[in-house]
Amino acid sequence: MGRRYCARLKQGDGERWVEHSAGGRRFFAFYGEREFDERLVAQGFTVLEGWIADDSLGRPERWINRLATADRELRIEDRRLSSRFHRRSAVVDSERSADA
Repeated sequence: MGRRYCARLKQGDGERWVEHSAGGRRFFAFYGEREFDERLVAQGFTVLEGWIADDSLGRPERWINRLATADRELRIEDRRLSSRFHRRSAVVDSERSADA
């Protein structure tokens, strides 16, 4: 069995900036279960287990949880993984333009 991987993503569609309770904003890209599973499998992961959970702080969001394995060691700087898994973001691009 390969390396184990655990992920927890917000369920939903689209992407947006969310005000953080500690101040500032955080960017979220939302996913559906099928979209996330397809992306994991396309990158060489085998999904072992998956479930949807309510937000632990009582917020209205739900979270997609996945446990998976990978047959090779993955690194953050792995361009093949990050470029194929990344969704181009018009929201982030417009935010960067405004800051420049």
